[in-house]
Amino acid sequence: MKYLFKISKLILFLGIILLFYGYGLITDKYKIFPYGYIRDIQKEAVTVINQEKNKEIAKVYSVQLNEIVEKNDVIKLAKIKNTNDIVIKRDFLIDRVYGNNEILYSALPHEIIKDFNFEDFNYYYKTSDLYKIKPKIQKITSKLKHDYILDNYFFYNDNVSRNDKLIIFVNEYRNFDKNFILIDNKSNLFAEYLKNGFDVLLVSNPLEGWNRFDRSPVSYQTNDYNTITGQFESSLRFSLLENDSFSPLNYFLQPVSEALNYLTNEKKYSDIYMMGTGPGGWTTTLYSAMDERIKYSISASGTLPLYSRGIFMDDFGHWEYYASDIYKKIGYLDIYTLASFGDNRKHVQAYNEFNTYCYWGFKAEHYKKAMNDLKNKFNVNFELFIHKNGRIHEKLANTTLNLEKINYFFNS
Repeated sequence: MKYLFKISKLILFLGIILLFYGYGLITDKYKIFPYGYIRDIQKEAVTVINQEKNKEIAKVYSVQLNEIVEKNDVIKLAKIKNTNDIVIKRDFLIDRVYGNNEILYSALPHEIIKDFNFEDFNYYYKTSDLYKIKPKIQKITSKLKHDYILDNYFFYNDNVSRNDKLIIFVNEYRNFDKNFILIDNKSNLFAEYLKNGFDVLLVSNPLEGWNRFDRSPVSYQTNDYNTITGQFESSLRFSLLENDSFSPLNYFLQPVSEALNYLTNEKKYSDIYMMGTGPGGWTTTLYSAMDERIKYSISASGTLPLYSRGIFMDDFGHWEYYASDIYKKIGYLDIYTLASFGDNRKHVQAYNEFNTYCYWGFKAEHYKKAMNDLKNKFNVNFELFIHKNGRIHEKLANTTLNLEKINYFFNS
């Protein structure tokens, strides 16, 4: 009898184990409760472990990078030596990207849908603040060289008193989905600005966000005179188009200027702000360097000077970040100067200290002195901000670019 009781207990114990094991398999396969909680705990544990590892790695790399910087005077990398150079470099950048100033400041979108149905804008959660606001939307379409079509969206909130300020948000990365710059699980950052009467232009880079879906095939002749028909699958394809008369960087920047030209024709804005994270930070930096209508701009983990990339890690990024021929004549220190030079203008470069996904914040410390020298020389309003507790790229918006910090950058 005692033997049977032990067997029964063993069978019951094994049965419970099999039951939990089976439920675990079902949970993993069908993502049912408590899958989400387990994944969150796992991610947080991995994040904490990685953060501690990254701190140790950063200490070693930082010392080595310091040695490199000390042997090479970073300020010498700046090609802008006087205020006349500022005009020359800005004109060069505009001419290379647009062909001339007139296109930058006067070219208009190919098509505008003024009464775009909010329900057709699929990039929001129905529990989000954006859904509760239900702003008016205009769809702005650009048709560029090789008939390449890109869309952006303009939002305004008729439920509040609209002010005379426009903020341009450039999306973060390919997995745009519905999570554009979240403050928390429900509040979109740009929804907060809509609540406060701002108008919002929401921009998506080529091959990012909605601009990576359902693009029409294009036919183009490459710089080796071959003709290709199909969709651009990566920005490396853009490199095939670069020649003396055309820069594919135009695809990233002209849709912004066309939308801005249209909007400023419709309404006079006292202040125009621009910000983005990751690839959107790069776009923000480049565009602000050319268009002086952008008074305040923030790039979060969007760029680093080329001298600091590829050291200890592969962080060169996409083709447009480092391989375009413009970088032979203008460097990132010059671009930062252009973005922050002018009356009542300000440019901020923000980083997470241990952001291994994109650009490590500690690397940015090493061009701080050079930019301070340029600030003093040209009276530019440039700020470098490194978020010391930032852990991973996905948390960039929640930490580095929280609402309070953004308002501080814009108003200080």
